[in-house]
Amino acid sequence: MTYDWDRERNQPPEKLRKVNAPCRYYTLGWRAIADAYGMILLTPEQSMGENADKEMKKRENTVKTNISNAWLFLQERGVIKKLEPASLGKNAGFLLLLGDDEENLAVERWARQCLNLPMIW
Repeated sequence: MTYDWDRERNQPPEKLRKVNAPCRYYTLGWRAIADAYGMILLTPEQSMGENADKEMKKRENTVKTNISNAWLFLQERGVIKKLEPASLGKNAGFLLLLGDDEENLAVERWARQCLNLPMIW
């Protein structure tokens, strides 16, 4: 769930430029992914059991670890780049690097401008 980039013009779409919104920037965190795919849901039998809370917490921890490991894997391969670390009450911000080097650089410049972050070479 990120805003699109105008690949044809290699710039943010006009409507996003007007509101200074970063493109291809993900900040919803691991929980949004887990919820979207039902990764933490228990079966009806599990949810009625006396250990439901314990099972839910165990599953939650496993899912969080798996998604965090997937993010590390994608960062190592240059598919995503962390621009902002997580902090208390705020998820990390990841830039999706979906284009060629020129496009990715333009997307990163725009995101950093929108987020008031310095450009790092």
